[in-house]
Amino acid sequence: MAIYTPKLGDKICEATATSSIGLRHICKQLGLPYSTVTSWVYKRGHDLCKNIPMPK
Repeated sequence: MAIYTPKLGDKICEATATSSIGLRHICKQLGLPYSTVTSWVYKRGHDLCKNIPMPK
């Protein structure tokens, strides 16, 4: 299981904002479990949930 840090959150947010590939592939490139990252994204109040760009 990965440990969330603001620096890691910045990497994820930057990748989702500037890439056309999906979150699953971004997680694979960063060596992160997709299930862990999605738990951060969907957990209300989590820093990543507040900062990640949402699809339009």
